[in-house]
Amino acid sequence: MSINDQRFDWPPVLSAPFIEDLTSIMFPAPEDKRKGVDVYKAYKDRVTIAEHLISSLYQAYSSPHTPNTVSYPLKNDAYKLNSQFLIPYSRTRAKEVLERLTNLSWIKVTDAVEQKKYTRIKAAGGLADMFDEVGLIWFPQKPLEPYRTVLMRDVVRDAKGIPLRRGAGNKTKKHWVEVEQSKEVKRIQDNLHIINSFLTKQCITLDLTDEQLNHVTQELNKNKDDNKQLLDLRRVQLVRIFSRGTLDKGGRFYRGWWLGVPSKHRPHIRINGSKTVEVDYSAMHIRILYAQAGIEYSLNKDPYDLGLSDWLGKQDPRRKLIKQAFNALINDEDNVYTIDKTIQQRLNLTHTEFLDKIKSIHPKLYPLLQSDVGLKTQRLDSDIAEEVMLSFINEGITCLPIHDSFIVPAGYAWDLQQKLKEAFKKFVGVTTEVDVGGVKSSKLFNLSFKEIESIPIEESIYTGKRVYEELVNKRSSGSSMDNYLKSYKNLGS
Repeated sequence: MSINDQRFDWPPVLSAPFIEDLTSIMFPAPEDKRKGVDVYKAYKDRVTIAEHLISSLYQAYSSPHTPNTVSYPLKNDAYKLNSQFLIPYSRTRAKEVLERLTNLSWIKVTDAVEQKKYTRIKAAGGLADMFDEVGLIWFPQKPLEPYRTVLMRDVVRDAKGIPLRRGAGNKTKKHWVEVEQSKEVKRIQDNLHIINSFLTKQCITLDLTDEQLNHVTQELNKNKDDNKQLLDLRRVQLVRIFSRGTLDKGGRFYRGWWLGVPSKHRPHIRINGSKTVEVDYSAMHIRILYAQAGIEYSLNKDPYDLGLSDWLGKQDPRRKLIKQAFNALINDEDNVYTIDKTIQQRLNLTHTEFLDKIKSIHPKLYPLLQSDVGLKTQRLDSDIAEEVMLSFINEGITCLPIHDSFIVPAGYAWDLQQKLKEAFKKFVGVTTEVDVGGVKSSKLFNLSFKEIESIPIEESIYTGKRVYEELVNKRSSGSSMDNYLKSYKNLGS
């Protein structure tokens, strides 16, 4: 689904006075009593939907470098009260809210997408004027309802339960399934509520100029006609998504906007204005699999070193490709994955030759390839991530997950390293290594850390005059990121 099609119930509900004022104009009071109608409940339902819709329209309108429309499905089967993945409101009340906005001339209804039963809408008239007056401002959010935080997907299967594959790519079709409530689901929901309640009070930005931010957005969506990713700073709440219709697989954290930022730009992420550092587990899944096989893999060995010629260690550009292919193989539950031709060319290995290398270097793990073991280790790594985040939250510190890596304010880099090692030992039973990233300013945009190391030392020395000049330039830049952070410091503190 393209970024033009973000459904109105996906963005968070903002706690903003101007949204409450607009909602009260739409629905100032309950209707007069009518037989057979609970007018007070109907009024409350309309207000709830209106707050969500205006929040969504505002976020689409004010987000830089993103389209300003949201989708408003009209089909009956798009709605189900308290649904985990459908619109969790009454379709009747949702239509009444849409009609009210239309009558006020607050929205422009665009053409329905061909062969789709939803309509795109965007702010217009007095609503757009209000959004222009407010601008891009940080506001606190209402935490997601717990029933919408633990989600599950499965693949379409035949009568025997075998995944169906179609098309040239021999791909499965995924669909959402309802998660049955249980003690474990309740535990996960409760912890997500703690995490999201904390994250909604933080301001996560990128230390970039508007021009650099535009570059990141274009890079993020290069060669993507569909499934383009949003870079909306309001997307700070997390969900856990489980795989293959079971809580035993998947479970990783998704939907934080920072998860979509390319790794080379993540050092620009700021938490409440503070510089950050990223620390990640070294070959996490391989070390987990060795531990489960009763083997403690040496901390001095790089499991992605396959003995290729001219190997440069962890800085070798081929290492990322090996990791990508290895992880795909251990997640290939249906035994259909073939290494991409581009990766084969870069590694100068055929698919068979790559498998032979893995078998030679990791004979104990080779039988696990192309099984469901990868999705099972994702459940384990997501539980570890939960443990790490909650530990930091207990200390009042923000920790952002990116699957097997984490971002914290730079001053807590050592603490993060220790917590990652302790959590791994607790859940896996063995020790592990972690890798620590660096910090970048907007002056170092688009440079790799290897390129940064080559910068002459005199250019990295900050004199009093240089600090003053950069502060003056920053104040006068008026970038959307700076203004957003400034609004947080005014409203959030």
